[in-house]
Amino acid sequence: MAKINEGLAEDIAGRGAPKSFPVLDASIMDYAEVHRAVRDDVKHNNIEFQFPSGFNKLSLFEECRAYTLLDDFDAMYDITMQMLVDKDLIINLKDDDGTAHEMCSIHVVDKFQNLRGDDFIDEYPVVITWLCEFVAEMLAKKYPLPGSVRARPAQATKSKKGPAKKKSQ
Repeated sequence: MAKINEGLAEDIAGRGAPKSFPVLDASIMDYAEVHRAVRDDVKHNNIEFQFPSGFNKLSLFEECRAYTLLDDFDAMYDITMQMLVDKDLIINLKDDDGTAHEMCSIHVVDKFQNLRGDDFIDEYPVVITWLCEFVAEMLAKKYPLPGSVRARPAQATKSKKGPAKKKSQ
């Protein structure tokens, strides 16, 4: 590739060359699998969410809405924040030996609270995604559908008895 004359942009446009800007190419994907494996390991083994004051009780409408939208992040974020209004949330990271270290402690004032006010969440917003996923799984286990993977085996099986028969007179 020929080297471009550095003064060419100034000669043509009467302005200097643009300042450098970030360039993304396939090299950014070099460690994608390693990054994904580490992220999943932290998510499954090292993150812990504590709710010292518990959760708010949702209305029946909100619980039904949540149950039908378990895979929708926006809906689950809304439900999670409703469950945490006027409640405390503590996020811990556990070492390999199981020792928990408190990364942040938040008191949720309203469901529209900007959680980026905490340095840990600002640096690692994926933690809130995990929180919403954990709440979704908690709700799914609370109300499992018969035949679903989340349902207990006793709930997933149908009764072997047929419909009740009328007695003939």
